[in-house]
Amino acid sequence: MAEQDAARWRLLAAAVAGRPVAVTPTDSALAYSDGRGIHVPADCSAHTVIVQAALIAAGSLAPTGVRLLAGRRGSADRFLALEARRAVTVLAGALPTTLLDRAAGLHPGPVSRSVEESLRRARSMRVPGAPPWCGALRPLRLRRPVLGAEVTDRDLRDATSAGMGLDELDGDDDGADRSRVLELMATPLSNSLATKLARMLGMGTTTGASDQGGQEFSVSGSRAGTGGGGRRRAPGAPADLAVRSRPGPAAGRRYDEWCHRGGTYRRAWCAVSELLPDTSGLPYTPAAPPDLPLRAQLARLGLSDARHRRQPDGDALDATLLAELAVDRRLGRTGDVRVYENRRRTRRDLGVLVLLDASGSTGTLSGPAPVFEAQRELAGRLTAALDGLDDRVATYAFYSLGREHVRFLRVKGFDQRYDRAAQRRLAALTPAGYTRLGAAVRHATHTLLTHAGTTNTLLVVLGDGLPYDEGYEHAHAQHDTRHALTEAVERGVGCLCLSPRATSRPEVLDTVWGHVTHHAVKDPRDLTTHVRTLFSAALAEAAASRRAGTRRGSAA
Repeated sequence: MAEQDAARWRLLAAAVAGRPVAVTPTDSALAYSDGRGIHVPADCSAHTVIVQAALIAAGSLAPTGVRLLAGRRGSADRFLALEARRAVTVLAGALPTTLLDRAAGLHPGPVSRSVEESLRRARSMRVPGAPPWCGALRPLRLRRPVLGAEVTDRDLRDATSAGMGLDELDGDDDGADRSRVLELMATPLSNSLATKLARMLGMGTTTGASDQGGQEFSVSGSRAGTGGGGRRRAPGAPADLAVRSRPGPAAGRRYDEWCHRGGTYRRAWCAVSELLPDTSGLPYTPAAPPDLPLRAQLARLGLSDARHRRQPDGDALDATLLAELAVDRRLGRTGDVRVYENRRRTRRDLGVLVLLDASGSTGTLSGPAPVFEAQRELAGRLTAALDGLDDRVATYAFYSLGREHVRFLRVKGFDQRYDRAAQRRLAALTPAGYTRLGAAVRHATHTLLTHAGTTNTLLVVLGDGLPYDEGYEHAHAQHDTRHALTEAVERGVGCLCLSPRATSRPEVLDTVWGHVTHHAVKDPRDLTTHVRTLFSAALAEAAASRRAGTRRGSAA
């Protein structure tokens, strides 16, 4: 494969997958993907590359489930046909109609709604296998996600439910029958015998923190006491969630938690893991038009002085330009007489982290729609407006399932654009779990200070501002959250809570947020009226804290 062809395929694959995709040549007759890149033969077609990239974009190649296809023959081809049609349908708005028509004839019946449905149908139905133009599915070539890479929340959920009755599905790389021993080694479930056999036979099974860290635990209903204050319940879940079985040590960054009774911190008490939302099965939706009035209000915030050179007049002479003018005059040239410089507040110096509460309680109805829908809309409008101004903005959602399992779902990082892929990740969020707000605020503060790269930093929490989790409720949760917010402000991070359709009791909010700015937003469209005042107040408080810290440092 020529380098020119490889560059063309990389560009095409990245456009479909919504992220960079490595494209490498292969001696195999058919193209296939290892879940991160695509391996293409010399005679590969554009439709094949698009299908393989669409499988990556739609989450079809998560190794936890797909590796269970390594068993009897045929299932991998049937699964590929089902998922190729689903993935192409998901991205229908961005793909050529010729490919859509071609994919529609892959198999009879409806399009699968999820990877799990395709796995079930591949086992139980006689669906035609995928034709060669779709490429191939190589279950054992799929690479495991690693800690710190783009690991989806779905990977972690599947890690504890992989034994879902999909045993002995078929389709290994070479189409040969496999023994039950090799099937055990192919599955990502923890199995000490399989691990030892794999090492003895030289198979590339990886173990360690990156495999076990972050696996979510299953839950069941049990009574944990009476509610009140900030206590909340996830819709559709038992009244209380209790751990039934915990995985190994949780992966992620650890944070302290304040214990108000003892007046001290519980060291390294909580673990926060960053993941990607699962976008598989999500239909294509066009981007919302830019909110120009909101952008105009935000444009006046977070400005700092910038040096403007080559001015006809100004605050001071530019020594370098003055020397250049003198040299030009000595050589008989006219030279540029604009040798002044001045400083004006024109440089954008604002870093914002939008933190969306995605706990189960936000799924409750408030009016015609769940509260979460109003929060999501607000997050999208803020992110789009700030990104349109070229501000440093990141957007995350969070929920928790105990102190060892605080999930931070990345919609957009500071170094990413708010593009179609980020918008899909925002649209894919669904409410789940509980609200360990203190740990989320501490991780958001750490992310702002290490990745924003700006002087002015602001944390915007979108939710009702009430913390609750297993062993994290009432006064303990409220005081810990307040301490986390105080820590953020003392480190120069402005904090703001926006609560769409909030029903929280004011006295509880005052206990949690205290002097930190919080505001109830009746309608997301009303944000434009208040955003400049609210953002300015939070940024001013953080600036005052930075100045106080500088004075203390100078005095010391």
